[in-house]
Amino acid sequence: MKERRCQDDDVQHVWTVGASCLFQEERPGPQELDTGSEDHSIWVERQAAVQATFVQKILVDLDGDASRIGAAAERCRTHVTEHGSASEMGSAYARAASLCVRALDLLKESGADTDTHIRDLILAHCRHDATIAFLGGATGIRELAAERLRADLEVLNEQAISSLRLLPETLNYPGPSYDPETGLFETGTDADGNRISWRLHQPGGGVEHGVIVGPAGSGKSNLVSILIVEALHSLRFLLLLADPSGRGQLPGPFAKVAYQGAGDAPGTLKLLRGALAIVRHRAKASGQVEPTPERAGLLLVIEECQHVFTPYAEATRIAETIINKGAAAGVALVVTAPSSNLEHFGSSELLRAGLARGNSAVMGGPDMLGQSLTLQNAAAAGPGQHR
Repeated sequence: MKERRCQDDDVQHVWTVGASCLFQEERPGPQELDTGSEDHSIWVERQAAVQATFVQKILVDLDGDASRIGAAAERCRTHVTEHGSASEMGSAYARAASLCVRALDLLKESGADTDTHIRDLILAHCRHDATIAFLGGATGIRELAAERLRADLEVLNEQAISSLRLLPETLNYPGPSYDPETGLFETGTDADGNRISWRLHQPGGGVEHGVIVGPAGSGKSNLVSILIVEALHSLRFLLLLADPSGRGQLPGPFAKVAYQGAGDAPGTLKLLRGALAIVRHRAKASGQVEPTPERAGLLLVIEECQHVFTPYAEATRIAETIINKGAAAGVALVVTAPSSNLEHFGSSELLRAGLARGNSAVMGGPDMLGQSLTLQNAAAAGPGQHR
């Protein structure tokens, strides 16, 4: 009886959401809405923007529970039949059902229907965006919503401090140098003593992807460790860390600070799906250009990427989409590989070029100069744009 009452409450609630959505869709207003930030406009068709906002509300209000959302969608369809789709009641039930289906698709596509960590990540962003959409005009609401996200990032930063003791003692790293004004941090010096930088994001623009290549023992993992520490120090990124090879390099010592980790190829594919869901969700809802402490970006790091791109064509296709659309959504992809050979990137020139166009690092001796030239040429001439 209690379960049935809860289901009834859910159906009544999503019907209210559906009715509110229809009301907002039918209100007079511009054909497109600016869903971007104060610094960058992102224009979205009005109906799509309104519906995306109410999908967020259903996800938050029903706790991202796939079973509850699915049950509500099914019962709403039944009520459409009972009331007739042309009636006012039936129309609201129909819209509620469609919103529930979209929410459920997002959960399933990202793996959030079975993985609580991915679900919590999606809910955190939905909660923030929905709060701003519905209450953002009230005094102090934007600040409160931002503070909630900032608190989560501060917890991650505290964990990062303790995890630094687990880094290899041989790591020659003076400490974080991330500069929020440029989005850059220093990774070291080259053979001529010139300082080398890596860009996490473009101020006023999007995040930056990247690729690190080199043979075993060349220092790829050390550079990845620096990248992770700098991203945490920036307080602007949540981390998804994966090692599809099964060697345990990632999340490894960063397990306590990774929002989600994977130690094999299937798990890495799941993380890619989750990152893609975030890209699509932000593109439909409100978008994001530059990660901030109030609204974090997502950094997906994959060690030895050939172990997921070679066996899974789906992983390669997802990575291509993230390369093309992730920057504007605040989702960055960084991978390591033994070399710049195309086969390590799922035989995708678009993927290799898009990664190299952001940041690229070639580890090893003089015999790796050819690899560096390959990446430079790919970045200059490769197809696709990651903006």
